Amino acid sequence: MRDSLFIISTRQLGQLNYEADLIQEHRLVLIASDSELENLEPSLRSHFDDVIEVPVAVNDGVIVTYDLEVLGSRILQSSHLTPSSSIVCFDEGNTSLAHSLRRRFKLGDEKFDTPDIELFRNKVAMKNKLAEAGIQIPQFSSFHEEVLPYAYYAEQLGCPFVFKPSESAGSNGVYIIENEHDFTNAKDAVKDALNLYEAETYISGKLYHCDIALFGGETVFAECTEYLAPTIDFQTGTPLGGKIMGEGCDLRRRLIRFTEQSLRALNAGNGVYHTEVFVTLNGELVFLESGARPPGMLVTRMYEKATGVNLLNLDVEIQVGRLLERKTQGMLDAFYLVYPKGVGKVNALYPLPALANMDTEFKRVSNIGDVHDGCSSNLDFTAYVICSGSDTSFETAYQSMANYSPLSYVA
Repeated sequence: MRDSLFIISTRQLGQLNYEADLIQEHRLVLIASDSELENLEPSLRSHFDDVIEVPVAVNDGVIVTYDLEVLGSRILQSSHLTPSSSIVCFDEGNTSLAHSLRRRFKLGDEKFDTPDIELFRNKVAMKNKLAEAGIQIPQFSSFHEEVLPYAYYAEQLGCPFVFKPSESAGSNGVYIIENEHDFTNAKDAVKDALNLYEAETYISGKLYHCDIALFGGETVFAECTEYLAPTIDFQTGTPLGGKIMGEGCDLRRRLIRFTEQSLRALNAGNGVYHTEVFVTLNGELVFLESGARPPGMLVTRMYEKATGVNLLNLDVEIQVGRLLERKTQGMLDAFYLVYPKGVGKVNALYPLPALANMDTEFKRVSNIGDVHDGCSSNLDFTAYVICSGSDTSFETAYQSMANYSPLSYVA
C-alpha cells in the first residue's frame, strides 16, 4: 500500500511535476476549500487519489487559512493517515496549519522541525527575533497596542514610511505613507483590522529574494533573484518579477550567507524558505521578510528552467525525508514577469516583441472586452512570461519584456 502525501491548498499545483518518481510512489490527497475545488482544472484534479474538503477560517482576499480542528478531524476520518504519511504546503496562509498537523500526528523528523513556525507568519515577532540576533532589519512600530499620531511615525521612521499588515503576503494591504493625509486614508481603509498592522521604515535600494532549501541542517538549494522593482509597484502598473542572479556574482553569495544567518536566527528546520532582502544604496543588506514555503507566482518555473530543480518537488522530498539524486545542468539565465491589471475595458491585445534565442513561455489571462478595475494584489494580473537561455541577447530580452505592455484599455 502506498504512503499518503497530503497536499494542502490548490495554490501552485500547476507547477508540481507529477511524473517525478517520489510523487508516483505516493497516494496523493488534496486538501482544499469547496470554492478552490470548484475552480480546479480537471487535469490537475486527476492526479489526486482523494480530496478532503475543508472550511475556510480566514480569508483576507489573498491569504486563505483553513479550519485546523475540522481538518484534523477529517484527516483522521479519511483512513489515509499512517505513521509514514507526509504533509506538504506551498501556500503562505496554511504553513502554520501544516506545521500543527505534522506535530499533532507526529509526522516528519522532529529533530529538524521548526519550533517557532509562527515567527514566519508574524512579521513583528520575526523582526524582533532577528534584531536580538543582530540581523539588520528596518526600524518599525507595531499598532497592536495603540496607534500614535502621524507625526510620531514620521519622526521615528522617516518619511515616506510603509504601512502594512503584520500577517499577509503579496503586497496585500500595503500602503506607502508620504503625508498625514495618506496615513488617515490608510487607517480608514483597514478600519477594525488596524491592530494587525505595523509601520516600517521605507528602504531606498534594490529588492532581492533568496530561496533556500534546508534538509538535515544543511543547505541543499540556494538561488537569488533580482526584482525588477519593489513588489508594491505592481499595484501601480509595473510588472512583477525579476531575473535569476549569476553563479559568479559576489552579491549573490552575500545574499545567500545573509539569508542563511537569518534562517538560523529564526530556528528554521527542514523545508523551503522564501526570503526578501533589500540592498541599500550604500550596499548594506536589510532583511525584509521570510516565508516558510517555496516562492510563489512563477519563481519555481523560472528556477527549474535555469537550474533543472523544481522547488515544489524538492519540498516534497524534504517533507518525505528522502532527497533524490539529480543530474546537474549548466546554469542558464532566466527571468519571469507578471503584468498587472489596469483600469478600463480591454480594447487591444499586443503581440510579444521578438526574443532571439530565448526559450519563452507566455500566457494571457485577459481578452478583448474584459473590464478591469485596477490591481490590489499579486493575483490581479493579465499575462505572464518566463524566458530562459544562455545567449548574450538575454539582457536585451529582459529589458524588452520589462517595457512590454500586453494590452490597452479604453475608459
